[in-house]
Amino acid sequence: MRSTNANTPVDPAEVHGRSEDVPIRGLLSALALAAAATGSEGQAASSCAPTLPAAPAGLPAPVLFRTACGTYRADGDGTVSRAHGVRSPWWSPSRFQIGVWNDHVVVTEKGRVRWRSRRAFTSPPSELESVAFAAHAVAFSFGHGRLWVSRFGGREHAVGWSEGALVWTEHGDLLTLRRRHGRNGLAVRDRNGLHPRVIARRMLNYALVDDATRTVLYVNQSRTLVRTDGRSKQFLANLASLGFAPSATLQTLGGGMVGISSDRRLAVLHRDGSVFAETDFPAAPLGQRHGWTNFAVTRDRVAAAVELSSPNGIGGEDILVIRAGETSGTLLAREQSPWAGCGWIVTMVWHGDWLLYSDSVVDVLALDTAGGGRIDLSRTAQQLPGVRTDEESGQPVGLDFAVWG
Repeated sequence: MRSTNANTPVDPAEVHGRSEDVPIRGLLSALALAAAATGSEGQAASSCAPTLPAAPAGLPAPVLFRTACGTYRADGDGTVSRAHGVRSPWWSPSRFQIGVWNDHVVVTEKGRVRWRSRRAFTSPPSELESVAFAAHAVAFSFGHGRLWVSRFGGREHAVGWSEGALVWTEHGDLLTLRRRHGRNGLAVRDRNGLHPRVIARRMLNYALVDDATRTVLYVNQSRTLVRTDGRSKQFLANLASLGFAPSATLQTLGGGMVGISSDRRLAVLHRDGSVFAETDFPAAPLGQRHGWTNFAVTRDRVAAAVELSSPNGIGGEDILVIRAGETSGTLLAREQSPWAGCGWIVTMVWHGDWLLYSDSVVDVLALDTAGGGRIDLSRTAQQLPGVRTDEESGQPVGLDFAVWG
């Protein structure tokens, strides 16, 4: 599992993973569940006892923590109190959800069944690997089998084989990932899922859906990052000129922006492909290397939480800030911990110049990216009701997330 940041809310029914197999977007809803099993060093509460810890004073705004026992608020004067529930950073803005019930694919809207397949599908729900929703239609596939399309109220029909749904575009077309002869390519189909037309026979990277623009990003054979809606192509940037291999990790960010990262550097591009900010990473600790990067972009700067890993697993994270137009970032913090969990979950949220960072080992930091101030809320978080020590890893778990109140 991978991490998520609170500035780019994730739609469990609309998000694609990074693999070339187009895993179902709904699987990312498991991320929110995994976040409930995050932790850190320190003494942890073992029950929902009413005793609350104190917090450091001086916060620029209240901080809300959600644990297994509820939501808690730390104010600027250091007091901690119970609070009303807060929406998860991983909330789903989609109207639709999809699942397999009694061997039928079912689409629900606000808890009500909107569409049910006529055909019975014997594949287990875990093999439902791709889905795309339009206002009145759905496309989906299981494993490496057929691609199915149906209008709501209609009957599903198979339109392709070894093909995965990516996104319905603003024109009403369906973009799909095609697997042919060991290669992945892109195709576009009409609003009924028919009349396929290949628009990229080979990609040097995976297909990345930008839900904000209803487009797909990919790297062509010239190592250029391309955005397409199936009817036109926009050539954004050559990865080699930015210092990246074709295998660099791509992420969609708010406003159509794109994050690019490797184990050595990162860049954030505007929607048109121009560079917003970029930086090389600082030297990693001995025996570790940089990995997956989380981004949190604001108007004039970008925060990046860059995973540090070793052969033994995840060892921590470097937290950087890069101002717009700059080519060198500032290391705000380096968090180190022998993490033994199934994934490293991160949230980062901006409040003016202040960045709130929290991770799987219950490190919670409020960082003043302009003045250099730092308020460590980790001990407070670790002592909240609902945070406990995991017997297997020895780490506290039970903090879902921390956000500005």
